Amino acid sequence: MKKVIFALFFIFVNLNLISALQIELNENYSLGESFIAKVSGNFYTPLNITQVKFYRGNVETSFGFISIDKIEGNYYISTSVPPEKITGEYSFRIINAQYFIGNNFTNENVIKNFIIINKTAFVQVLPSLEILEEYLYNITLKNLNPTRIDVNYNVEGEPARIVSLDSGETKKINFQSIGGKEFKNIFYSYGGETYSSLVYVNLPLNGEPINWMINETDPEGNETEENETGKNWWEILFGSGEKNETEEENEILPNDTDSNYSIEENNSNNELRTCLELALSICDDGQKCEGTLVDGKDTQCCDGSCVPKSSDSSLWSTIGWIILGISALFLAWFFKFKFSRTRRTSSFTRR
Repeated sequence: MKKVIFALFFIFVNLNLISALQIELNENYSLGESFIAKVSGNFYTPLNITQVKFYRGNVETSFGFISIDKIEGNYYISTSVPPEKITGEYSFRIINAQYFIGNNFTNENVIKNFIIINKTAFVQVLPSLEILEEYLYNITLKNLNPTRIDVNYNVEGEPARIVSLDSGETKKINFQSIGGKEFKNIFYSYGGETYSSLVYVNLPLNGEPINWMINETDPEGNETEENETGKNWWEILFGSGEKNETEEENEILPNDTDSNYSIEENNSNNELRTCLELALSICDDGQKCEGTLVDGKDTQCCDGSCVPKSSDSSLWSTIGWIILGISALFLAWFFKFKFSRTRRTSSFTRR
C-alpha cells in the first residue's frame, strides 16, 4: 500500500514539475550581448509583452526594445543587453501570467536570476533572434570596440566569413537559407571571444545556398578609366562607332564603396537561377548596372544599382557636329568671299 501511495505521489510531483512554467537563459551576460530567454509551459492565456519584466534587485529596469515570439509551443523573449547598463545581479520575471500546474491554473510570478558582468561584447547583434520569412535575410552588427575589428562570422555548419568594422560603425551582413525547419546559431568571433545570435527557419527546402564573397576593390577599375581618357579626338567628339548599345549595357563600372560584392552560385547541377530567385535587379534598356553583372537564367542580373546611361557620348557627338557645321559655313564664306574679290579685280583690270 505504501508503495502505491509513493508511486502516485511521485507521478503527481513530476506532473507538476512538467506542467509548471520553466525559464531558460544564461547565467552571465556581457554588456551589449544578445539576450534570449525561453519560456515553456502550459499557458491558460497567451503570454504578452506586458507580463515580461527585468529587475535589478527589487527595482524594475528597462532593457530597451523587447521581442516576444511563440515558436513550436514555447515563448522566446529576445533583446540585447544595453551597453550602458550597470553591472551586477538582475532577474528576469514573468508577472501575472496564467498557466497550468497539473489540472489547475495559477498566476504565480516566476523569477530567473542572471548577472551582467563587467565586460563589453566586441559587437552588438540585432536582432538577437531572427525568424525567417524569406530565404534572404540580413543581420546588423555594431562595433562596440574602441578600435577597428575584423569579425569572423558563420551560420552553424557553414564556412566562416569576415566583416571589418570601424569603431562605432554599423553594418548589415547578408545570408541565405536553403529552408527546412530548425534553429540555427550564428557565431561571431574576434580576439579569442565568441558570441552568438539565433535564427529560426521554417521554410520549404530550396536547393543550395548562395556563397556571398566579399572581394577587395577590382584593380581593373583603373584600367577602364584609362581607356576612357585614352580615346582619340574623333571618338571624343562623335563617339565610337564600334561600341554598340549591347556593349554599353554590359559595361561594368567600378563601385564607389570600398568593397565590391560578387555572387558565386554553388550548384552541383550547374543550373542557373532567374534574377528574381537570386533577389537581383534587371536593368532596363535605358539603364546600366552600377555594380557587378551576374549571369541569370533569363538574362544578366545586376548586383548593385540600375542607373540611367551616361549621355556624355551623345553630348560630345552633338558638339562635334556643331563645330563641323560651323567650319563648313566658314569655309563656304571664305571661298565665296575670295572668289567674288577675284572677279572684282579682273573686271577692274579690263577697264
